[in-house]
Amino acid sequence: MRGFKDVLDVCGLKDLAFNGFPFTWCDRRLGNQNTWIRLDKGVATIDWILRFPSSRIHHLDAFQSDHKPILLISDYEAKRFYQKGRPFHFEAMWLKDKTCEGVIKESWSGCPGLSPLRMVSMKLNTCQDNL
Repeated sequence: MRGFKDVLDVCGLKDLAFNGFPFTWCDRRLGNQNTWIRLDKGVATIDWILRFPSSRIHHLDAFQSDHKPILLISDYEAKRFYQKGRPFHFEAMWLKDKTCEGVIKESWSGCPGLSPLRMVSMKLNTCQDNL
């Protein structure tokens, strides 16, 4: 396993964040002998992560296999898929509203202590919700 981690480091690949149950494989033993492990992962370069900051791996349910399938999808697409209504689009008419600039500035302040990638994602979500 150490060799695999070393290859990921040499290639500059980082583990992508995931949503869902934390483990992707089960040995299907009965009772306390059952073992769950996160074997299946998505990895990407920093450049790719910066180009697609809202992408996440989703661990899906598996009923016939000992492996849970994984799905790479952007959080934006997941929101569109799971929420009712139209997808978010910035409306140019909002710029005519005197409070629009303040809403955007307020949305983009704060979030200290987060990674830059997570900070941008949170600020975009906050701005969308506030608008």
